[in-house]
Amino acid sequence: MTKTGTHGVTSRAVGDLSGVKASGVNYYFGGREGLLTSAFELTRVRADQWRERWLSGLADGPPVGAFHGWFAMALQDHAFGQAPIRSVLRELSLDAARSPLRQSLALAESEAADGFWAEVLKAFSLDATRAGLVADFASGMATLHTHRPGSPLQLAWFAETCTRFSARIVDPSATAGWDGWRLALLERPSHQPDGDRGAALLPGAVAVVGRHGLGGLTHRAVAREAGASLAAVTGRFPTRAALVQGVFEALQADLLREPPLESLRGGPMNPGTLALGIAGSAISPDGAPATTMLAIIELLGAAGRDPQLLEGLLVVRAGRGETTLRLGSAMLAERQGARQIDSLDAHTLSTLSFGAIPGAFARDPAARQDWLIRRIHSHYDWLTG
Repeated sequence: MTKTGTHGVTSRAVGDLSGVKASGVNYYFGGREGLLTSAFELTRVRADQWRERWLSGLADGPPVGAFHGWFAMALQDHAFGQAPIRSVLRELSLDAARSPLRQSLALAESEAADGFWAEVLKAFSLDATRAGLVADFASGMATLHTHRPGSPLQLAWFAETCTRFSARIVDPSATAGWDGWRLALLERPSHQPDGDRGAALLPGAVAVVGRHGLGGLTHRAVAREAGASLAAVTGRFPTRAALVQGVFEALQADLLREPPLESLRGGPMNPGTLALGIAGSAISPDGAPATTMLAIIELLGAAGRDPQLLEGLLVVRAGRGETTLRLGSAMLAERQGARQIDSLDAHTLSTLSFGAIPGAFARDPAARQDWLIRRIHSHYDWLTG
């Protein structure tokens, strides 16, 4: 699963790796669905073991001043040291978004994460009611940082974002942090699909990935979704790798585009309308996940495994928060006495929102959007004062 996502988990593939015949895998697990359930359950156990290990070191009640360093180390281990566990848990959230079969497992993981961070905050004598805030930040950082940083500057960006966030947890009046790596990356030109013909096919390809995952991304499926001939798709994207690259570039361009501010504002700008706009772009009122959001999460995971997609991942990561900065600035201009937002705060707010979405997928569909609106609303209120 860490190498391919859930679509690569078959009885034959697992049998080849474990030295057991495919028929034996089916005998023990009752087929592919039972195998996936058991894999998710095992990963949840390992996630609990990780949490217990980090909590055990806090038994003596460390001083609040140690929180910054402890948090940075924990987040690095969470994102990089536990990358296989994080990869499988990301697949679990996507699975829960698309099917109710393992929704209870996803919900248990979401609640366990909140409970863990509540215990951590209590150990440092900090406000435990902010556990959901910290859980969403950790989830968002692990989703955006799906590989171990390859340069000191990348690691510096990760560490600075964690330090800024933890400083705000300890002291809400903490000053601005450094975001030089983000600004340098944003100067890179983003990739654009070549030609109108290819661009016209990509929305259909994004929809296929969102609904069926990367395993469903075939030339034939894209042709059917886009209402085009198979020859048109294979002519523009001759290989499946080229098709995957095209989908990722299309999502990257969509994430980084700067829509007119007026189109994003539906009346007075406040945390409630902002939270509604963000939640509405991820989940419909009836609880159906947006296919684009599912595709983004799916492709970010793939970028952590595929060096050819890595550059796009770095640009997407650096660009997180640009639209949030514009919206937040407009919102705060209408609120008296609110703390002004800066670029690193905007990145943090965007990361928090992104990290909350998997938790919403774990809920009952009828409650998903309301839960996400409340969660994001509270995050924005916290950071903007």
